[in-house]
Amino acid sequence: MNYYLDTNAVYNINQIPSQKLADCYTSYLAYFELISGINDQKDFQRRQSILRKASNSRIKVVYQTPSQMMHNSFNLGYEIVPYELEALRNLVNVIVEATDFATLQQSIEYNNIDYGISYFNNLDNIIGKNFVEVTQRGYNNYKKILLEGCEPVVINDKTYELSSLPQLVKFMSNSDGRNLFRSAHIQGIAELILNNLSTELTNITIDEVIRSYNGNMDIHTDSTINYDIYRLGAGGTPGTNDLIDLYHLLYVRNNRPTRVVTNDKLFRHISPDLCITIRDFING
Repeated sequence: MNYYLDTNAVYNINQIPSQKLADCYTSYLAYFELISGINDQKDFQRRQSILRKASNSRIKVVYQTPSQMMHNSFNLGYEIVPYELEALRNLVNVIVEATDFATLQQSIEYNNIDYGISYFNNLDNIIGKNFVEVTQRGYNNYKKILLEGCEPVVINDKTYELSSLPQLVKFMSNSDGRNLFRSAHIQGIAELILNNLSTELTNITIDEVIRSYNGNMDIHTDSTINYDIYRLGAGGTPGTNDLIDLYHLLYVRNNRPTRVVTNDKLFRHISPDLCITIRDFING
């Protein structure tokens, strides 16, 4: 069994016995969140200790951004390497080696105009803010369409009435609805990838991108559907950190048995069978 440590688990890595970390891995995303929270000497000391423990342990780090993980879920025959990837690795190394926060603040990596600490702090804030706005707008549109009257959906000779929010949530929860929303999610990511292709690859069509999907994003996709069911069903609003939580599941592939080590309450609602608490992992 493999164990993926989300940011919450990595933040508590000093509680985890070293021998337990041999089967663990974490990601660029966890490190991104860790360094984005360094604002003073206290933050520095705490997070440097965490990064040093991770660096000195046997834990593996998947140094790929969420956009790379999405891209690699499609067999397009080429790779992307975002500029911020190497910048984050360099910044992590400087944090591990720095004597104090003041020394870190004087480093070239910290003050890099394009990809220094300000870039990662701003990106962290923008991701959360944009996700809340876009997701809430989408949920409001769902509700508006339902109030105005929505045509029944017919799939495999079955008719699904979608005239209320409970009916929509129920539809999303059954196999026909899940397949529909799963296809829509994969198409949305495919369109995003296609829009970001370099000019020499613009002859690729959206259908070709979709057909190249290799299944690596299945767990993330299913959990995203579960997230929408949970938020719509409970009537709650999206949280600023919810997208980052969902992005963590991009690092959990469906071709190998993996549990996510986390104390994050959101995962208990959207992927309960996938997750294990930090305490249960330590004691297991």
